[in-house]
Amino acid sequence: MKKTLDTISGLISSVFYDIIKLEEAFLKDNKYKDVSSKEIRTIEAIGKSNTKNMGSIAKNLDITLGTLTVSITNLEKKGYVRREKSLNDKRVVNVALTEKGKKLFRLHKKFRENIMKSIVIDLSNQEKEIFNGALTRVSQILHKQCINI
Repeated sequence: MKKTLDTISGLISSVFYDIIKLEEAFLKDNKYKDVSSKEIRTIEAIGKSNTKNMGSIAKNLDITLGTLTVSITNLEKKGYVRREKSLNDKRVVNVALTEKGKKLFRLHKKFRENIMKSIVIDLSNQEKEIFNGALTRVSQILHKQCINI
């Protein structure tokens, strides 16, 4: 059992770090060299979110509002996002992607899709189902542990 756990642990770590390396290479190899991996997470959260206020984005990223503010300030200086006061409540600050930010969001989404395609392309349909089921279960287990933190 210990050998199996060690193997699984090594594989998960390897996959995690390989994806990070690929993402860093993606960011370096195009005109978005000025964006860090953490900043791309913020851009993703803004691009995916229906609610664009700072509080909901911070909650979605599981970071403090102060941490998000620093990230948004940096991304705003680089031209990827803009802040907008809410029309309904002047205390609320909404964040939107600029055209440059939208382009990076779409490009990064395509990058992720390509990674996923490269992972499953040689798997049989049965292997894809097993892989999907195992990852779903792992995600559920980890999510449950995160909720209890």
